[in-house]
Amino acid sequence: MIYTKDVNSGKLRTFKNVDSWLECAYSGCKRDSGTVQAQLADISRRDVEVELTTVGWRVPLFSWYENIVKVNEKKP
Repeated sequence: MIYTKDVNSGKLRTFKNVDSWLECAYSGCKRDSGTVQAQLADISRRDVEVELTTVGWRVPLFSWYENIVKVNEKKP
């Protein structure tokens, strides 16, 4: 699980970060969740703003979360 806060709205958001073949039909297969996790860990230590590319939906009733497929660090 990845916990974030939107810098504009202050809204807290939760995502997942898992390898998945399900996204192959939509945005390409995700096979690098370890790399994404390392990027997010590094970014959290430096406290910088990022833009996340996600697939899926957040459906609390079924405990579904959007899956992070790409992390882009925003330049100051």
